[in-house]
Amino acid sequence: MKSEENYYDHYKDSFEQQKNYIHKRDRYTIALLAMVSVLCLKVVDIEDVNRNINIIISQYIGNINIDIKYIGVALSYIYLWLIIQYYQVCLTIEKMYNYIHGIEEILSIDGYKIEREGVNYLKSYPWLKSLTHRIYVLLFPVIFISIAFICAKKECTYLIENGRNFPSIISLVAYIISILMSLLYLSNRWCHEEFFSKKSYPNIKWWKRIIYYLGIKKLP
Repeated sequence: MKSEENYYDHYKDSFEQQKNYIHKRDRYTIALLAMVSVLCLKVVDIEDVNRNINIIISQYIGNINIDIKYIGVALSYIYLWLIIQYYQVCLTIEKMYNYIHGIEEILSIDGYKIEREGVNYLKSYPWLKSLTHRIYVLLFPVIFISIAFICAKKECTYLIENGRNFPSIISLVAYIISILMSLLYLSNRWCHEEFFSKKSYPNIKWWKRIIYYLGIKKLP
């Protein structure tokens, strides 16, 4: 009995922890969408963004005029940091739902059904929740990739036209890594990365791994 009580306490703690992760994801989502807006303005009118940022800095820090190139570098790495934090939290949330579902199954062995969170999440979604889920796991990553690609293209154009420029190079690196992070997240959520594990599937040829990974064909 004591063991069951301890396990149920652990279940409640895990559920509270999951709620904290969801709140954190929501905060990162808002921050990222704000950054997307800023980067869109940067692409359209970088001089205006630079002017407004310097006005804000002057109001809160002092009369400092920061070069537009370094503002661009700061924005690119803030964006990269938010991207990394956002995807880490999203993946943790997905893992936690499975973990909570496992706890629910153990606690339900004696016939007392507990399905508050994990199993209900894993069931078929209502249309609204299904749409919301796809916004998080597909639409937002595509938006993040698109804005990073546009910014990276702009940096490449600047480098081609003006030659080697250190701020542009390191900004370009940040945008490329941001794109890579988003692609890896999409791979995790929509493909079957487990087929690249030689430990789990030691006898599958490389081209079959790709087919199973993409979901073109299911493992017999």
